[in-house]
Amino acid sequence: MPPDASATLDAALSLLRLNEEQRAQHTLDASRADQRISTLCVAALYALNIALFLLLFRNLGIQLDKQARVQKALITQQEELDQLVFARTRQLEALAWHLQSVSENEETELARELHDELGSILTASKMDVAWVRGKLKDTEPAMAEKRALSAISIRASRSSAASSRTCARPCSPTSVW
Repeated sequence: MPPDASATLDAALSLLRLNEEQRAQHTLDASRADQRISTLCVAALYALNIALFLLLFRNLGIQLDKQARVQKALITQQEELDQLVFARTRQLEALAWHLQSVSENEETELARELHDELGSILTASKMDVAWVRGKLKDTEPAMAEKRALSAISIRASRSSAASSRTCARPCSPTSVW
């Protein structure tokens, strides 16, 4: 091989080697730049994930606080309603007792009036029968016997009237309840 050809070949080889080294260096630099960009992207994604987790936990905390406040408000409202129901129940019980008392008082008053009225009627009847007996005793003995039976009947009626007064309260529907 002539010396010129060998020198040309050596120069071409060294030029090729230099070109290849530059290309490898350029590829290595580009690869390092890509690696830096990838590292920055991964770091940014990690930072974004951390930020999203922080926002998620913050919102979760806010929702839990809101839920706790709503639940507390519901419990407070339920307690107020329970107190209102209790108060209304006490009022209704008082009204029921009052109505029962008024009803029993009216029944007692009615029983007294009936007793007094029947007593006065029966007393007047007894006096009338005694007067008739005095008039018929000697003239009509059969009538005197009937008068005695009517006197027994009047006594039984008076006894019944007296018992109706004592029965007015125990026999009333409210006393059964």
